[in-house]
Amino acid sequence: MKLRTLILVIVVYGILWAGIWSEPQYIGEGGGVNLTVDNHGVCWCECSNSFFTYNNVSKTWEHVTDVAWGGEPRFDKADTLWVMTVNYTEVYYTRYDGEQWLGPDTVPTYGYGFYAGVHITADSTDGVWVGWITIDVWYAFQTNYNRYKEGKWGEPCLLSDPKDGLDHAFYAMTTDALGRVWMAWHTSSDPDRITTLESVYWDGNAWSEPSVIIDMSDTLWGWGFPIYLHLAPDHEGGVWAFWNQENEQSIYVLASYSSGGGWSAPDTISLAGPFYGDSPYTMSPRGKMTVDKDDNIWAVWRQAVVEKDSLGDIYYSVNSGQGWSEPESVDVNPAFDFNPDIAVDGDGRVWCVWASNRDGEDKYDNSVWASYARASGVEETVTHQLPSFKVEPHIGKTFNFYVPSQVIPGKLEIYDACGRLVKQLTVRSDQTLFWDGTEDAGKRLSPGVYFVRFESHNNLMDKEKIIILH
Repeated sequence: MKLRTLILVIVVYGILWAGIWSEPQYIGEGGGVNLTVDNHGVCWCECSNSFFTYNNVSKTWEHVTDVAWGGEPRFDKADTLWVMTVNYTEVYYTRYDGEQWLGPDTVPTYGYGFYAGVHITADSTDGVWVGWITIDVWYAFQTNYNRYKEGKWGEPCLLSDPKDGLDHAFYAMTTDALGRVWMAWHTSSDPDRITTLESVYWDGNAWSEPSVIIDMSDTLWGWGFPIYLHLAPDHEGGVWAFWNQENEQSIYVLASYSSGGGWSAPDTISLAGPFYGDSPYTMSPRGKMTVDKDDNIWAVWRQAVVEKDSLGDIYYSVNSGQGWSEPESVDVNPAFDFNPDIAVDGDGRVWCVWASNRDGEDKYDNSVWASYARASGVEETVTHQLPSFKVEPHIGKTFNFYVPSQVIPGKLEIYDACGRLVKQLTVRSDQTLFWDGTEDAGKRLSPGVYFVRFESHNNLMDKEKIIILH
C-alpha cells in the first residue's frame, strides 16, 4: 500500500508540471529584459527602454510608455514606477507616475570610486532602497545602500566592513512579507576566488548579523564564481536565494531558503552547462525565481541542451514542497535564447519572458518573448474578492459543493491535473450539491489531484483544488 501511494504521488506530480506553458507571444525588440508587477497585479515588461503590459481583454502585450534608459524597475507602495541604473560614476534613476516620467535624478553616494551592480526594492511604506557596489582605486569591492523615505534620500551607508581586507560585491536585494529588506553579496579574498555568499536583513531598527548562504571552502564546490544571485520572497516572511555556480567548467543551478535564522543546504536544481562561446551571455545560465499564489516556487534559467551549446533554451523547475521538479523547457526553438525573467501577476499567471534571436542569425539582434503557466493548466479570465462556492471536504472519496444564495447560478466543472474536463454540473444558488467522484460517463475517477471551477452567469469565477483518495 505504501509503494502504491508513492507511485501515485510521483505520477501526479509529473503530470502537474509538464508541458504547461502557453504559446510564446512576441512583446518587442531588445536583449535586456526586466519584469515587475504593480500594486494592482498588472505585469510590466521592460525591453529596449520600452514598457509593455498584458491586456486581459485582447490577450496581447501592449506598449505603455518609453523611458530614457533601461534598468531594474520596481513599483513603490504608492504605485510609482522606479527605474534604477548606474553609469560607473553615478547611481541614477527616473520615476513614472502613470502619466509622465520624473527626473532623471541621482542617488546620494560617496562621490568617489566607480559604481556597479545596482539593485532596487520597495519597502513596506512608500519608500525604496537601493544597493550598489563601490569599486575604489585599489579595485576593492564594497557593498553600499541608501534609502528613500518620506520624499527624500538619506545619507549613503557602507554595509560591508572594508577593514577585513576582503571584497564584498553586492548581488541582490528584496523585501519579504514581513517588511524586512534583504541584501546579499559575495565575499572574496581575491578576484578569482569566492569565499562565501552572505546575506543580511533590516528588521526596521538595525541590520542582522551576516548569514552565510554557501561557504565555498566547506562544500563540494570547492571554488568557483557565483553568477547572478537572485532573491525571491515567499508569502510567510522567508526568502529564496537562487544562483549559478561554476565548478570545473560546469555550471550548476542552485537554490537555498531562509526565514531569517540561517540558510538551508543548497539544492541542485539543474546542471545548466557548459556553454560554448566567448561572451558573458553565452557562458551564463542567469536565472530568476518567483513564488506563486499557491506558494509554489518557480525558477527559470538558460539551459545548455547539448555539449558545447552556443544557443541554449529557457528551462524551468517548480518546488511545491516536495522538492524540485525535473527541469523542462519553457520553449524550444533553434535560436540563441538568454536573459530570462519571471513574475506572477494578479490573475495567478506565472509569466516567463526572455530574449531570443529567432528572427535572424545575429545573436545580438534580439526580440523579446513571453509565455505563462498555471499549475493546473486551467485558464482563469476573471478574478474576484469573495468566494463564490465552497468545497467540503477537500480530500476524500466524495465531496459537497455549496453555492451561496447571493451568487447567480451557473456551472461547476471538474478538471484533472492536465486540464482535461472530466465532469460538468449545473448548480442553483443556495444549494449543496453532492458529488461521488465519478466522471460524466459514471466511471469512478482515479485517485489524484483535481481542480473544481465554478462559473456563475454573471462571470463570477472561483477555483479550488481537491484530492481524490481510494
